[in-house]
Amino acid sequence: MSFKRQIIDSKSLNKITFYIGFLIFKLTGKTPFQSYMSMIRLYCITNGEFLDRFNRKYLSNNNQINYNAKSSIIKELSENNKKEIAENLQDEGYVKLEFLLEESIVSKLTDVSLNIKANVNNELMYFDPQNIVSNIYRFPKSDLLNQDIVQQLIMDPLLIGFAQDYFNCQPIFDYAAMWYSTDFKGDISDDAAQFYHFDLDRPKWLKIFFYLNDVDDNNGPHCYISKSHKSFSKPMELLKRGYSRIADSEIRKFYSEDRFKEVKGQAGTIILGDTISWHKGKPIKKGNRLIFQIQFTSSLFGKIPKSKISNYSKDFYNFYLNNKNYMKNIEF
Repeated sequence: MSFKRQIIDSKSLNKITFYIGFLIFKLTGKTPFQSYMSMIRLYCITNGEFLDRFNRKYLSNNNQINYNAKSSIIKELSENNKKEIAENLQDEGYVKLEFLLEESIVSKLTDVSLNIKANVNNELMYFDPQNIVSNIYRFPKSDLLNQDIVQQLIMDPLLIGFAQDYFNCQPIFDYAAMWYSTDFKGDISDDAAQFYHFDLDRPKWLKIFFYLNDVDDNNGPHCYISKSHKSFSKPMELLKRGYSRIADSEIRKFYSEDRFKEVKGQAGTIILGDTISWHKGKPIKKGNRLIFQIQFTSSLFGKIPKSKISNYSKDFYNFYLNNKNYMKNIEF
């Protein structure tokens, strides 16, 4: 059998597995593991084309969240500015916003990072800048959800609007995350995502990153390859490896220098990113980097479990009652 025929047969088999799994997901809300793996294989086999077509056909619609609250992030953003952000995001895969998160919000999120325990080498511990024991400290998703400031950002209409414009359908809140990257031992870390890679947790998603301290060359700016979120933008030589991490020396063979971007900025910097793009965190030379992230998705097909919440404001619960589709990845 020729290699081309093998590819065709593999594509057909994975399509069948994927669509059966997607039907099961629609009926039960659960994603069969083999169907999820087929989604990854189809992305790699078709260089993104399969998921592009699937998203346009099955996930795009005219549903919108009609939510008229004021944003806590910026007092006003014109429709022209929103349109420009949406267009740049579609074209580049990433956008660094021109305004910063309010200092009070940065302060509250930073306080959260110092008052709840992080997962470190399968243990829970507080982050102590005077006693660093790991290059990565990840805070539990459910603990983050119980924080008032996190709930406030999940309900923020501006953030929801960015995702809605990008998906061309009503978004779903997926999860919130926060982590410290540190200069522990000065090693390049796979666990801290310091090699180029792409994410593929859902059929389509958008991440919004918030720098909570100043980020420069020394403490790990977020890096990405512009326009690498698009179909046929990745070398098949690399996609043949599947869902893997790629060293700088290898990936630089395929892209011109102007495609490699590093996002530096002061505390409060906001970055919109489709992380199906090649991306990584630059290794920390000195100090640490604290990031808060919200992920939106257009479908919960995938492997990320629901986040549980036990402490919530009255406003947040009322928002849930009025927007159950948006909030369906949260368990109250």
